[in-house]
Amino acid sequence: MFLARFAKYHYENRTLYDIIHHDLWNQIFPGSLRKYLKTAYSCLKEDRVQRPNMLNVVDELEKALEEALRFDELEKLEKALKFQLRHDIFVRQALNFQLRHEYFVE
Repeated sequence: MFLARFAKYHYENRTLYDIIHHDLWNQIFPGSLRKYLKTAYSCLKEDRVQRPNMLNVVDELEKALEEALRFDELEKLEKALKFQLRHDIFVRQALNFQLRHEYFVE
């Protein structure tokens, strides 16, 4: 019961950053982490009627996972685009160098 009270206290006081390892904050898409935390918090309600049933819990966790996967795909796309841009800049610089070199050689 101590851990539940401890987690509720930090959730309600918006101090979860103090108790969750900092690497975890950096590894998970913030929107997904908020959904995970909100779902966990809802499971800690004192009144059983206020707690979600397991179907709702699974549904919310699946939504959070889907959101995290979309974010991961966007990150991969961003890295690929940056790589392509660096490659294009390198090729353009090489062509410019070649054109300048040919101009002075002739």
